[in-house]
Amino acid sequence: MTLYICTVGTSIAGRPAAGVAIAQRIGEHLDARRREHAGDPRAFLIAAAAETNVLARRDCGPADEVLLLASDTDDGRACAESLRGLIFENLDVRARIEAITGLQVGHEARFREEGLRNLVRKARAAARDARARGQTPVFNVTGGYKGVVPYLTLLGMFEGAEILYVYQEIDALIRLPALPVRMATELIAPALPMLSALAEKGVMAEATFDQLARRAGWAGEPTLELLFEREGGMVAVSAAGELALEAPVPSLRAGRLRIHPKAGRHGDNPLVDTAIESLNVPDLRRAAKHRDRHSNTDLLIWKTYDGSAPRLFYWTEGDDIWLADILRHDEYERTVLVGPGLWRKDYDVARFAEKDLTAQPDDRHGAALAAFVDGVEAEAEAAIAEAKVLRAELEKARASIHRLERQ
Repeated sequence: MTLYICTVGTSIAGRPAAGVAIAQRIGEHLDARRREHAGDPRAFLIAAAAETNVLARRDCGPADEVLLLASDTDDGRACAESLRGLIFENLDVRARIEAITGLQVGHEARFREEGLRNLVRKARAAARDARARGQTPVFNVTGGYKGVVPYLTLLGMFEGAEILYVYQEIDALIRLPALPVRMATELIAPALPMLSALAEKGVMAEATFDQLARRAGWAGEPTLELLFEREGGMVAVSAAGELALEAPVPSLRAGRLRIHPKAGRHGDNPLVDTAIESLNVPDLRRAAKHRDRHSNTDLLIWKTYDGSAPRLFYWTEGDDIWLADILRHDEYERTVLVGPGLWRKDYDVARFAEKDLTAQPDDRHGAALAAFVDGVEAEAEAAIAEAKVLRAELEKARASIHRLERQ
C-alpha cells in the first residue's frame, strides 16, 4: 500500500489559452488525449497530466491512495478537482485534496513565508501519517511549481521517502537518488528556542530578533540565518526552519569545569571571568561562534563578544569541559595563526583543577522570549480593544448618517 503525495500543476488543462475558462481547457485537453489514445488507458493517463503520468507508470492501483497538494489559486483547485475524478475513474484509487495556503506565485513574500512552510508541513505530516497506517509514502514532484521541487526533494530525503519525477518529452520515470543529508543538529541548536517561539507566534520584529540573536551568541551566523525569513522589518520561520523544528538535538547540561594552570593565569580579567562562567551554559556553548575551530589547534575556541578580548581554548567530554588555555589577541595571532599552534596532548590532565561554578544556566534568552510572547499577547489584546472602540464609533457615525437622511 502506497500513499502518493503529489504536487498539483495545471498540465491537465493543456496549454494556456487567452479568454478560455480553466474548466473548458481541462475538458478540451482530456477529450483530445482520449481520442489520441483510444483503447489504451495507460497511454491516456501518461498524456493526460504530469501527476497521472507518474501514477500510471508506477501501476498505482486500488490498494493505494493519492494526496493532491493544490496551490492556493482558483486554477490550482480546479485542476486538483479534475485530477481527483480522473484518478478515481481510471485507476479506481481514492484521491484527496489539500489546499496549501500561500502556495501561489503572485506574491513572492507570501510564497516564501506561508506557501513553502505550509507545503513542507503538510507533506511531512502526510508522510508520517502514512507510515503510522502501514503505508509507504512516495513523493511525486512532477506537477506543480518547479520552484518547490528542491524543498520536497530534501524533505523526501529527510523522511526516507522515494521521490519520483518524469522529465517533459522523455519517456522514462526517474527516481531521484537520496543524498546522505541531515540537519546539523549541533549547529542549529542555538537557534531552536527562537525558532520554536516564532513558529508558535508567527512573526517577530526584526530589531527584537537581532537583539535576542546577539544575546544568544549567534547573530550573523549565515547558516542559522537560513532558518528565518526577513521581510518588511519582521522575521518569520523559513521553509528550512520548518524542517529544522523537529530535528533531534543532543542534550547538553551544565557539567564539571576543569581549568589548567595556563588558563588560570588570566583569572583576574573580568571578561575572562564572565566567559568562564558562560562556558558552562549549555545553550551558549552550542553557539557556533563559541565553538570555533582552527587548523593549527585541535581545541575548540570560545570567542568572547568583544573582538579584542581573550580567546578560551577547551575541549569537552560529554557535558564536562576542560579549559586548557586562554590567549590574549596578540598571543592568539603569534601562537595559533602563525606559530606552533595549541594541541591537547601538550596539556597534562593531571594538572587540571576542578572549578566550582555556582552560576546557574543563563536564562536571559528564555526570559527574553517569554517577554516577547507576553508582549505579543498584550499587543493583540490592545488591538482587539482598539477595534471594539473603532467599531462603536463607526456604529455611531452610521446612526448619525441615518438620522440625517431621514430629516
